[in-house]
Amino acid sequence: MEGSLNMSKFHIQLYEFIKRNGERHLTTPQLTAMMDDEGLFRTFVNKPYKQLFRFMVNGGYVKQLYSLGEWKEDEAEKLEQEVGSRFSGNADIHYALQSIAYALGWIADVDNYDDSADINICQKFGLKEEEVEYIAHGSKKCIGTLIPSAMAMPVHHQLNVIAHEEGSVAEFVMSEMHIATNKELEEKISGEQIDGVAMAIRQMRNGRGFILGDMTGIGKGRQLAMLLKWATLQSNRPVFVTEKSVLFNDLFRDLFDIGYGDLRPFILNSDKEAKITDANGNIIYNLPEELEMKEFRDTKRLPAGYDFLLLTYSQLSRDRSKNWKADCVMNTIEGAYLLMDESHNASGEESNVGEFFRDAVQKSCGVCFASATYAKYPSSMPIYAMKTAMGEADISATQLIDIISHGGPILQEVMAKGLVSSGSMIRRQRDMKDVERTLYMCDRVQDVVKVQERYDKVIDLISDIYDFQEEFITPYLRSLSAEQIVCKKHKVGKNEVFIRKKTHIAYMHFTLRMTPTIRQLLFSIKTEDAIQAALDELKAGHKPIIQINRTMESNYTSLIHPGMAMPKAEIALCLLNCLKDMFKYKALAATKKGKAIKYYEVEQTFDLNDLKKFFNADEAKKAYDFLVKKINSTDTSLPLSPIDYFVQSLENKGYKVGEMTQRKTTLKYENIKDGATGKTHAIMRKKIDKKRMAADFNNGVLDVLIGNRVMSSGISLHCSDAFTDKRKRTVITWEHQDSADRQTQFDGRADRTGQLQHCAFVTLSSVIPAEQRFLMMNERKLRSLNANVEANQHADDAGFDMLNKYGTKVALEYLHDNPEKEIYFADDGHDTFRGREDETVFIIRFMRTLGLLKCSEQKEILDDVMHRYTELIRYLDEIGENDLRPNVLPLNATLLNRTVFKNGKRNSTSIFGNDAMLDEVEVDVLNKPLTSGQIKAILPTLTSTDVLLEQIKNHGKQKVANIRAYYTQLQNDAARQLNSLRSLGGHYTPSHLAQLEERANNTDMMNAQIAKVETQTGLLCELLNKFTNGQAVGIPMALVADGEIEDNRLVDYVSAGLFLGFKVVGSKTTRSSIKAVFAVNDGRCRLDIPLTEEGKLMTIHNQTHLGVMRQRLSKITLDTWDSLLSNSTRERAYIVTGNLLSGIAYAKEFGKNVGNRKLRQLAMNKGRGHLVTYTDDMGRVKNGYMLSRMFRPTDIQLYAPKS
Repeated sequence: MEGSLNMSKFHIQLYEFIKRNGERHLTTPQLTAMMDDEGLFRTFVNKPYKQLFRFMVNGGYVKQLYSLGEWKEDEAEKLEQEVGSRFSGNADIHYALQSIAYALGWIADVDNYDDSADINICQKFGLKEEEVEYIAHGSKKCIGTLIPSAMAMPVHHQLNVIAHEEGSVAEFVMSEMHIATNKELEEKISGEQIDGVAMAIRQMRNGRGFILGDMTGIGKGRQLAMLLKWATLQSNRPVFVTEKSVLFNDLFRDLFDIGYGDLRPFILNSDKEAKITDANGNIIYNLPEELEMKEFRDTKRLPAGYDFLLLTYSQLSRDRSKNWKADCVMNTIEGAYLLMDESHNASGEESNVGEFFRDAVQKSCGVCFASATYAKYPSSMPIYAMKTAMGEADISATQLIDIISHGGPILQEVMAKGLVSSGSMIRRQRDMKDVERTLYMCDRVQDVVKVQERYDKVIDLISDIYDFQEEFITPYLRSLSAEQIVCKKHKVGKNEVFIRKKTHIAYMHFTLRMTPTIRQLLFSIKTEDAIQAALDELKAGHKPIIQINRTMESNYTSLIHPGMAMPKAEIALCLLNCLKDMFKYKALAATKKGKAIKYYEVEQTFDLNDLKKFFNADEAKKAYDFLVKKINSTDTSLPLSPIDYFVQSLENKGYKVGEMTQRKTTLKYENIKDGATGKTHAIMRKKIDKKRMAADFNNGVLDVLIGNRVMSSGISLHCSDAFTDKRKRTVITWEHQDSADRQTQFDGRADRTGQLQHCAFVTLSSVIPAEQRFLMMNERKLRSLNANVEANQHADDAGFDMLNKYGTKVALEYLHDNPEKEIYFADDGHDTFRGREDETVFIIRFMRTLGLLKCSEQKEILDDVMHRYTELIRYLDEIGENDLRPNVLPLNATLLNRTVFKNGKRNSTSIFGNDAMLDEVEVDVLNKPLTSGQIKAILPTLTSTDVLLEQIKNHGKQKVANIRAYYTQLQNDAARQLNSLRSLGGHYTPSHLAQLEERANNTDMMNAQIAKVETQTGLLCELLNKFTNGQAVGIPMALVADGEIEDNRLVDYVSAGLFLGFKVVGSKTTRSSIKAVFAVNDGRCRLDIPLTEEGKLMTIHNQTHLGVMRQRLSKITLDTWDSLLSNSTRERAYIVTGNLLSGIAYAKEFGKNVGNRKLRQLAMNKGRGHLVTYTDDMGRVKNGYMLSRMFRPTDIQLYAPKS
């Protein structure tokens, strides 16, 4: 809200006023005069805050507050009531008193305030507010940034503490960095960056961790470079870890820019991109010599002459027991400072990298975690907890991951705010509200069909390659002995015993092997769209900057060399490289001699002769030749080198295009009018001058620029007064970058501080269903950032988005129901990649892996999964358990009693170390049970059990008919495809066609599928028959599977209900689309439970038929229903507040030590709850964990875990 921005400025100015003039001036005319500043109050036209502050000053209430000596909630409430009885205005008095307490330094934050009663509730409580202007302390020389509003005051408070202790923020940094003058400091970094460096040094110097969460474009890299230099000034040589070796150059670009380019890195990576080079490719720092690397391996210490250790996370991905680098790096980290760029890469409870850094962070003497998406994965949070204030919550890593996974945006906001308040984090961001983002999609039906047919041709070839692998390569590899291959290659000692579990043949799974090919195919498919989008921008008077990721140079350089001609530059030809790569594998082995374990790795290749010997026939060669012939004869009209076709097409239109990549060979079309796959000639490309090309673009020599990661750093391409060409820039994303940070970094080339106008962003989407829907979801995410990094739970209100834990849930449900599809989503041919990674990662990989299927099958799967997702979200919304979409509950909560729920750490100043409190509150009844009249109005909209049973039986019959029709269609397809194959002159039948023919005539399989449908239909009917219309039922207050309550607890813990009928959503009669509808005699009012929640339905059924329950329900009918209803408008509730992280962990442990199963279930249900954002009776917005209606304070003694 705009008002909150100005109130934030008031808080800061009030704080500065008291710091400058002393507390005694709180009641002087100086303060009153300050309140005349209309700039501080002008937005509060409806609420007289200025008059309120003046009234409190002149009436002596500020002096009275000051006499308390500290913030005391009870005394403040008394004072509030007194002011309220005399002040005629309508401002939030509590908010005003807290503002003064903040100015006195008594509190680190101020509650949200009630600004208006007649606007929507999200606006009313400030939840639409996203960011405010960042006011830097380190210097007035700023780049102009924003900060999430919930973080603004806590950051300001922390920087004031530094200034109080050190003189000023700038002086503190200058002292620590050995910088002589303010001017020298400002030449290195901006005011915002000085603040970030100061906060980080303060934490690291004291042995703690700091999270640098700035967005790219704020200068996160430059702050890291400063911190790296600071760390080298301390005793031990620091360790710097980042995501990819190509980022090493980015680090040194920042080091050179701030004058510390003389720092010499010991580079642990051995790949060619790990060398430090300048913009022209000249080597500045090379890899260590072989002897130096041996010294490091032997001594576990950095050789002399190096200033720090530099590596990527991938160097620690192998098991520590067989990775010598792990021990050496750990030894270097111990007692040294650790800087973790892109720290989210260290996530994963079970990953080797995650395990390594959980140990490493503990052993370091201080750590900086840098990532704009630091909290993207719940599994990464234990790493941060080890050195930041979060660790004071004193809960296990498993508990932390579980709580954050299920806590949703409310908890994420609380945690971000807590980290900032404790000085453990800062995050600033660019102002992106005026940036245009659009998704470019072809909508011409004829073109859509044509492109999808081309895509399917390549997928058909990929299916053939998969068949070849399964029929010939897989059996051959299974016949090999890793033990024999290793013994043949290495001298294995007589006393070395092979460890069976660690000795095997390693071969890349087909899905992973083909992923790059699918990406290349999608890149090629969008070539025409890229050309058209660029032309549209040029005609509009804009300058397009085309963003790509890969050049596809390796695809054609293996087929053609400079000076040669290629008759057809067809994308299908890239599959020839895939075929060649399939003849490679590794033999891995481990041996044990005493306690010593030794590892072996042998890379091997084989050929068609090896397959001929194994199969004792030429079938493999015939199949291989058939595939090569089919690939060479395929015509998709898609370019093998999309960049060349794009560049030469625009040049043919008269535009000048610059290409900023490191390609050495290009394909020159003989005649561009012949189309994308016309005849080309391979020619050598001149080495580019990156800065010269950028200057040519900015000064109008070039109209268009296309580039990959080479373009993502070290240049400016924005619309600036400094450049001759002031046309608006448009970034066209043809391909996304591999990491979110590099993506943002790329975007930052054209959208920068000091620009005349924001650039526009256009993302190209193909008409391939999987990519199209994935990009639509991803674009929505790009428009706003996650709550857990921004401390604003409403930052992403982007509509339909399945890339979350609920998307994973329905995708896994789909795979469970369709096991034949699991092969596409496996890591190693055996296990689906479920449960191995963060839940969000699964659904993203699921969406991407769909690309291996033909378009019609992609659409079929997506339609099913998205239908399931929509129904799940609707259900979760109805029962109030959708933690991705939090709401403010206007509970008007009155505090009746507050006690300690879980003790925190003594003398802790962090929210994570505070006590978790149990608030007994009286709240408004938000939802009253349905009356009999309301129920009667609902009944006609529902389907009775009898009618639905008939529909399901008919649906089952239709599915059986569809199965029979499907097998008839299979027979026709098999005949058609076999005839087509024979027309190519092939004598080899690919296994997928042979299997198709076999399956088409397999009546046993058809009958088994029919039997399965009939069984499922029978079970569904059986479930429906559990309830009859109008039946009285017992519904536990905590409704979970196996949650029935014993007879002696019925009155307190079970509500009466009525079964009303079934609700069918959509045309499908599936378990997810059918919901059983109940009226409930409590605040839940109505429950619509999908049949997929069978456990909950069985709990209701079993509860209803328990002894005393039957007697209690016997007199309840629709006619007597109203006599059960209460007219009460208020009810009692229990909410955990304060240290939510600790409190939730404690509540989730209820019943852990209870032996009896039923009693343990009851105790667990009492500890269940959900996070809420609610209002109290003074209009303040609060967060808390509302416990189950079953909970009573005495349960803490009975069921809480014993310490």
